[in-house]
Amino acid sequence: MPPAPNNPTLVMQGEFAGRRAQSCVRCILSPMAEAAFSVLIGLLAGSLSGLFGIGGGIGMIPAMTLLMGFDQKKAQGTSLAAMLLPIGLPAVVNYWKAGGVDAKVAGLIVAGFVAGAYASSRYAVLVPDATLRRAFAVLLVAIAIQLWLKK
Repeated sequence: MPPAPNNPTLVMQGEFAGRRAQSCVRCILSPMAEAAFSVLIGLLAGSLSGLFGIGGGIGMIPAMTLLMGFDQKKAQGTSLAAMLLPIGLPAVVNYWKAGGVDAKVAGLIVAGFVAGAYASSRYAVLVPDATLRRAFAVLLVAIAIQLWLKK
């Protein structure tokens, strides 16, 4: 049974309008709920980044695909867009004060990151969504195994 058109908790628009609610988490989120999930995902990513020094994408991408119904490419693009701004600056300041930042190495990593992100994103937009999702899962498992086995 479709929701009443004036029900503020259920919204189906744009690319999600033709999908059934069971197959699309995002299409059943109200704009307010979507905003709340977005903030929570940002808090998760920022917390993981500040705590472990990891890229926010490790937390944001799975959260956007699982909680908000994004496909893999949209989650990856949204994650990159969110991280473009200097959102990690407060964490960097804390690490800098504690002597935990090598500015020369960070600068060189940025140069490589920019080149690698540009080249790989041109390829990623051509790869099927399922292939990207599986490759991302393999990467996460490989990282988990390496961390688990390291003494």
